[in-house]
Amino acid sequence: MKCESEQYRYARVEGYRITLTALEERFTDRAINLEEMELAVAALLAKETLCAPWRTSEAERAGCRDGMRLAAHEFLSQYREAIRNLRLNRSWAGSSHSPQRAGVENGHPPDCPDTSGKS
Repeated sequence: MKCESEQYRYARVEGYRITLTALEERFTDRAINLEEMELAVAALLAKETLCAPWRTSEAERAGCRDGMRLAAHEFLSQYREAIRNLRLNRSWAGSSHSPQRAGVENGHPPDCPDTSGKS
């Protein structure tokens, strides 16, 4: 049983690393909309071909599939988070509460004295 769980674990790590690397290479330095990326990831996961065909036992194949799914999920989650952060930063920079728009200098609004002792 220990040998089978180790096979599963190693195959999962391998499937994860191979899939994550493939996704990063495919989408790095390109402007991609989220829908296009989701479709590409779904197509990748829909393939019956594993990224590690040398994994032949059922435990290894299951581990490889799980690693592939995990990598795709994490990749999309990170991309969504990056988009969300860009939108928040853009809306923050355009609001009257942002330091640039409120005239904040050295971390203090113009009408508040600097009490930090720094000049």
